Amino acid sequence: MIKAIIFDMGGVVLKTRGIEDEGGYIAKNLKVDVRSFIKVEEKYEHDAQRGRLTMSEFLGRIAKDLGIRKYLLSRVWKGMCSRIFIPYRDVLKDIDKIKDNGYRVALITNTVPYDSSYLRKKGIYDQFEHVILSHKTGYRKPEKEIYQMMLKKLGVKGNECIYIDDREENLPTAEKLGMKTIHFRSPRQFYRAFRRMLT
Repeated sequence: MIKAIIFDMGGVVLKTRGIEDEGGYIAKNLKVDVRSFIKVEEKYEHDAQRGRLTMSEFLGRIAKDLGIRKYLLSRVWKGMCSRIFIPYRDVLKDIDKIKDNGYRVALITNTVPYDSSYLRKKGIYDQFEHVILSHKTGYRKPEKEIYQMMLKKLGVKGNECIYIDDREENLPTAEKLGMKTIHFRSPRQFYRAFRRMLT
């Protein structure tokens, strides 16, 4: 019996697809090559998402590699949050319907402090009973530990959950833990797939 629905954030609750959209915005505003920026960001991103680098250290390393000013990168990054982090209103409505039908709703997201701080202030995390932020755990998806943490918080078994993510590489770990999964492509496709799973 399904008891809990676990969501990813970027590309599912938010329209942004993470590094592609964020990196493009930041690179454009700093007037640096997009591919170069994304390559450098990816070099340090996993450690930042695991909390092994502070936000200051993360930005400092990117700035040094690209030969740009750290304070400018910080300013543009903060501005990016309000421009790029746009919720799927239909998904938020679906989450309300899911909760109204008695299901518990949670969130696991690979993220860094600037992003999570902005979303917390905007009340996006308030939609969920439990939220796990990778930079506070030491793990990131698709590492099994971060999914296991959520199962423990919810007090449920894997086969009592549905996990939704727009990145296919994050689904197999959830499936190995017994979860049903939905590869998110659009709000309409997601909700249809969700309804089918419950029939």
